[in-house]
Amino acid sequence: MAQETQDKQDAPDSDSTKDSSESKSSCSCGCCAGESINHAHELALANGELMSGDDIEVLSAFFKALSDPSRLNIVYLLLQHKQLSVGDIASKTNMSVSAVSHQLAILRMRKLVTVKRDGVKNYYGLCDDHVFKVIEMAIEHIKEE
Repeated sequence: MAQETQDKQDAPDSDSTKDSSESKSSCSCGCCAGESINHAHELALANGELMSGDDIEVLSAFFKALSDPSRLNIVYLLLQHKQLSVGDIASKTNMSVSAVSHQLAILRMRKLVTVKRDGVKNYYGLCDDHVFKVIEMAIEHIKEE
């Protein structure tokens, strides 16, 4: 008898053995005859209400690159000066040339800055007007009351 009770407790619940599609919520849009709720997600993607996974990843990396205070200071300097050498950035930010170069490499990978070589010096600037506008708008936003 005790073994029978233990077997019943160890047996899987009848609800947990259901097909996973049966356990999902049904769509209420009326156009899909109760298909899974993922249908609404697919419709939102198709209608442009959501960004694609690839676009989300790229945009997230863009903002992640700007989330570091050192990189943000570098971008802000470039916003004001258009182009600066690594040495100029290092002296203005009180960072080592090596640290500035490392931060600039990350910004270049994320397509936030470009580099132009002039002899032995590299000059960095913001990649394009879009980066300029994003930073300018963010600064304007934080200064609002």
